[in-house]
Amino acid sequence: MVTLFCAVVGWKRSAFPVDIETSQCVGHLKDAIKKKNERAITCDAAELELFIARKGHERLADDDKIAQELEDGKLHEDIQAMVEGEKLKATWTIEDVLLFNGMTQTRAPKSRQIHVLVVISHQNTSSSTTTEKPERDEKMPAYAFSDLTATMTARIIRKIGLTEAIPYVIERVDTSIQGYPWIESTTKNDERQRAGYMAYLQQHLETVIDCGDFVLDDIAGDESVLSIVDPRLPFAMKGTADVLLINRTSKNPLMKLAGVCIVIELKKKVLAS
Repeated sequence: MVTLFCAVVGWKRSAFPVDIETSQCVGHLKDAIKKKNERAITCDAAELELFIARKGHERLADDDKIAQELEDGKLHEDIQAMVEGEKLKATWTIEDVLLFNGMTQTRAPKSRQIHVLVVISHQNTSSSTTTEKPERDEKMPAYAFSDLTATMTARIIRKIGLTEAIPYVIERVDTSIQGYPWIESTTKNDERQRAGYMAYLQQHLETVIDCGDFVLDDIAGDESVLSIVDPRLPFAMKGTADVLLINRTSKNPLMKLAGVCIVIELKKKVLAS
């Protein structure tokens, strides 16, 4: 017997426990979830979609911000990424699910965690739900480049059908180039600061720029450049940066990201993550 804490996506209420034998199937878990919420869940148990709740490779703690927003009926982008991943198969036993997801021994389901996300796909929202649920189906999400998690990146790659091809390059570490000396009395977007860092980048990228193919474009403060809606993609994108390195021959102000080779975001302090 194992106790799994389940949370319905879009419901403004706490997670609830479901006790189930590990020899039973995911289909039985769906039945138990519906039985726990007979008045609120009006669709057939078979229509429930179940997903493992996790944060990275860890279980989702109930005091995590993501979990708190979930119990407030809000749809955090990480929750959205989870419920657009692999569904639990009704034919798998609970033991199969636990083994496959590394939820055994010291990593077995515990209290103060949320283990299963429940999506009710074919039911009108009741008074216990919020408007967040239909919004999940209708609103196209937007992703900030700088905020993408590994889970979200993997989901985007899978959605588009991309194949990653990352070349292995041995780079020479050059410590002779000193960091840009920030003008401490001004902000990053101050005209003097911008002129200073553009001159710094121009100096250290001169080999590339002088070949005539590239140009530096100062886009600090322009929030529209990296905001993209492309009908070929299942999502919108948005983001900010400070400088773009663009192919001079293909720069086109009417076409977003035309000729962009490098997106540069400046940081006064770089901390190891």
